[in-house]
Amino acid sequence: MATEITSVETALYNSVKAIFPSTTVIFANQDSPEPTGTYIYILPIAINHVGRTYASTLTDTDEKLHIRQEYEVDVRFGFIGSNADNLALDFSAALQNVYYSEQWQNYDLSLRDRRNIFRVPQTRETRYTKHYTIQARFGFAVRTLQTVPVIETIVFNGVEINPPPPTP
Repeated sequence: MATEITSVETALYNSVKAIFPSTTVIFANQDSPEPTGTYIYILPIAINHVGRTYASTLTDTDEKLHIRQEYEVDVRFGFIGSNADNLALDFSAALQNVYYSEQWQNYDLSLRDRRNIFRVPQTRETRYTKHYTIQARFGFAVRTLQTVPVIETIVFNGVEINPPPPTP
């Protein structure tokens, strides 16, 4: 699961960089210095399991059970700096744009919902800095393969029964 979370974070980062290639993009709360100038931060807030788990039948000869679980991730995107208002508005429009929705899909993310743009100015030393946030919800699926032990011999009342070999 940790690999999947990392891939979701990578997908979020790459998708935002595709929209704003020349703007600094960081993950919030990472114990690193605050960037200078205008920047965007990404803050995954919650990951929710939705729906049910889907599992394949064991009709294959690969002895693997294919399992898919669907999740939603709530993400807050923040825009801080002198150009934050314009970036927030452009990002909000990009979330609804067909071209950029394909960017999300390229990284196996599906936009499910987005919220309004919120203005939350931040104080920096002796002045306020522009700060806007947008919260969005994306869907993604975790796919795993589970090796299933195969029954090679059945013993019934002391009699060994060998099942026929699987058909190719």
